[in-house]
Amino acid sequence: MDLQLCFQDILRFDEDQKQSVSGHASSPTQTRDEKNSPLLRFLAGSRQVAFARSNDILFVEIQDHLLLVHLAANAKVFVVTRHQSLKDFCSILPANSFLQLKRFYLINTGRITGAHPDEQWFEFDFKFRISYKHYISPVLLQHLAQ
Repeated sequence: MDLQLCFQDILRFDEDQKQSVSGHASSPTQTRDEKNSPLLRFLAGSRQVAFARSNDILFVEIQDHLLLVHLAANAKVFVVTRHQSLKDFCSILPANSFLQLKRFYLINTGRITGAHPDEQWFEFDFKFRISYKHYISPVLLQHLAQ
């Protein structure tokens, strides 16, 4: 496959969203809503507990009744777990910031910056790529890009 063709297949979002995402990722100050959002509890390993705000969540996937939550912190992505259904977890997150794709995935729409339907990955904050297993229609990804 030609490398040029591969890069043409990558979906990128508009300039306004790029500025808001890059401002979000590098800005040390938080808005009032971000500070007031409750801390969510996750399991990180067998005996460790992690706390994060909804703004730190990039991507959520469900596997065998277990949520795998991808968090961005300190320029790294950490995968933590939570025993809860995706429907119940959606109810505690801000509705305008997250979008459920199919029945397996939840995406933070404020932090996604690209997607590649053939190689099956999402890009967040222009630096993190997270792959997914279940097929998502390119039409749905195009709609997400708009």
